[in-house]
Amino acid sequence: MCPSLAKSRLQKKAKKLCPGWKSTEVKKKQGPKNKTSTTKQQLLKQNSDPHKEASTQGEMQVCRVVGMLLLCSRALGGAVGIRAGGLRVRPLVARARAPRASVALESSAGLTLDERLVAEEPETVRTSLRRRQASEEVLGAVDRIGELTRERAALVEVGNAARAQRKALSPKIGALLKAGDDGAVESLKAEVAAASEEAAAADAKMEVIEAERGALFATLPNLLDARTPNGADEQDNQCVFEWGTEGPLPMDRVWHDEAATKLGGLDVEAAAKLAGSRFAVLRGPIARMERAIANFFLDMHTEEHGYREVNVPFL
Repeated sequence: MCPSLAKSRLQKKAKKLCPGWKSTEVKKKQGPKNKTSTTKQQLLKQNSDPHKEASTQGEMQVCRVVGMLLLCSRALGGAVGIRAGGLRVRPLVARARAPRASVALESSAGLTLDERLVAEEPETVRTSLRRRQASEEVLGAVDRIGELTRERAALVEVGNAARAQRKALSPKIGALLKAGDDGAVESLKAEVAAASEEAAAADAKMEVIEAERGALFATLPNLLDARTPNGADEQDNQCVFEWGTEGPLPMDRVWHDEAATKLGGLDVEAAAKLAGSRFAVLRGPIARMERAIANFFLDMHTEEHGYREVNVPFL
């Protein structure tokens, strides 16, 4: 089946099975015409790598579920239910993520987790860590990162002062050479060499400090969203909403990942070897369906919702 035909059939099936599915579409943010909205950037970035998780994007979630179920239903002879309200769907809950290596990320309060925030507002970071039930070792990393950040700032000043001194003295050497004052020339050369050594020593110490600080910072998880409920484990999660769980779940159905594995189109073990957990290697018709869904997603937003497709370098 060609991607365009798959797109058309998926769209018809999605509308038939999920009458309210358009309510989850991503909307453009209003803004200046010469700027691309944040939502638009996220939309295009999501589709630049279709193998990444898209569960947080309502449309991609609906498209993936409906598309996978349609394919698996045909291949397994109806073993996968596709009637509205008859899908086996796990409840969606708000979870506090487990600690992991951190990158700069804004919390609901608008704070961005970086080394500067850890040094200047350590209690804010510690509060978030305590809510995550972080260990004493991780909590201690906050104080150490602050110390290293201050040491680094002092070394930056030392190095800059030494380089400024070297820059100021170097031109004078030429003038003294022309004047024939060899004694003063040697004295200035010694001062310039001492300034260079001081700057190099400061840079070397900074490299050690930055390596230690970076390793400690990588152990810190991102700041929790203020809306995340407190709890000791997943038993304290609060259910946000449920869909498709009315009545008892049918026991003669299989999960979409199980169906895809049986079809030979999903290889989680190969993905783990290539890229780690939470990725997938797709093969055959399922890989083709993934491509068709990505095209359907882009075509719908560019043709119906006023977005402009942009192909940018992917690193």
